[in-house]
Amino acid sequence: MIVVGWTQSSTGGYGQNGWIRKLSATGDVVANTTLSLGGGANDRFLAVARLTTGDVVAVGYKDPTNLPRVGWAVKVSTAPATLVDLVYAGTSGTGEFRGVVALPGGAWGAVGVTTSSNRGRMTRADVNGKVTCP
Repeated sequence: MIVVGWTQSSTGGYGQNGWIRKLSATGDVVANTTLSLGGGANDRFLAVARLTTGDVVAVGYKDPTNLPRVGWAVKVSTAPATLVDLVYAGTSGTGEFRGVVALPGGAWGAVGVTTSSNRGRMTRADVNGKVTCP
């Protein structure tokens, strides 16, 4: 089982870091990691999907200090080491990813919103993280 969310930053007490935790079938913690843009940013994961490759994609947003919020997707291996760090903000305004789904062949799709168009947004990436549907 994989769970995601955010935790208070342990570096200086400002901001939040995206958090990913893998649990065994018995509930024991197998892997635990936090990822962050750094600074006073609020970085949060809102959804997660396990890909057919066994890798995991977590999505949410980066909300850096004095900059617009941007959609954030991170693909991590079972290690967990960051493989892909995708940011999407639209043409202007703020954005965030709110859901993710595994697609055949290790690809994945994420959905969210952006204020640049005041509507939903869908992004698809292949197994290597290359965006194939902006």
